[in-house]
Amino acid sequence: AHMATTGPDLHAGQSLQDQSELLQFLRKDPADQKYHCTLCGNFSHKVISCTRNHVESKHFPNVFTYSCDQCEDTFSTKTTLNTHRTRKHKPVKNQQFYRNEAAYQ
Repeated sequence: AHMATTGPDLHAGQSLQDQSELLQFLRKDPADQKYHCTLCGNFSHKVISCTRNHVESKHFPNVFTYSCDQCEDTFSTKTTLNTHRTRKHKPVKNQQFYRNEAAYQ
């Protein structure tokens, strides 16, 4: 199967097929218990999803598309989708929303 590449942002000719593949660029440091970006080494965070979002935003922009579940807007990173949701839509207080979010942590 031919894997599509999406321009110069890909590292060493790698192409990503699924959002979960972003996690391969994270390394948990046993010393500080933070998840470090292995691509640039400039970012680390104790919350894995924060480092994952950094990898996507900085190193693989426009590879994936995220659709807002409350309007027609689409975004190129999970971070921009989350920012949009926070600013444009009031938080939804139902279990389905939180269960869906948990799947992306």
